Amino acid sequence: MIFEFMAKYIAISDILSLLALIFSIYVFFKNQLYTNYIATIDIEQNIFKIKSSLTETEANYKVFSSHKEDPLYKVYKTSYEEQIIALISAFETFSEMYYKRQIVRSLFKRKYKYEIKNLFKNELYSKFISDEYTYLIKFHSSLK
Repeated sequence: MIFEFMAKYIAISDILSLLALIFSIYVFFKNQLYTNYIATIDIEQNIFKIKSSLTETEANYKVFSSHKEDPLYKVYKTSYEEQIIALISAFETFSEMYYKRQIVRSLFKRKYKYEIKNLFKNELYSKFISDEYTYLIKFHSSLK
């Protein structure tokens, strides 16, 4: 009788342990998914800020582009080029996280694939893309 009780007790504890393990695995994957969504949103916000700044800087640069002797022309030109590089770097970081599965891949691909294609097509941007942007180049190559 004691052995039967112990066998039932062990069986119940094994079942509870198994359920706890399954629940832990579920929580782990849910946390991973939420972490990926948060990382995706953080980078999207960064890209949005850079694009906003780029638009503003581009407007100022265009105003002074006909006055190349003006010292402000050089300031805005430098700032404009730095913003372009910042945007390309942000996409490089995003692409790296894409390949390391640290972001929501389907969301990134759906939302930014045309924009990344256009980075490479646009002469103004493509001249700043060098071999150091390996993940961005790899992602762009996968789109063809």
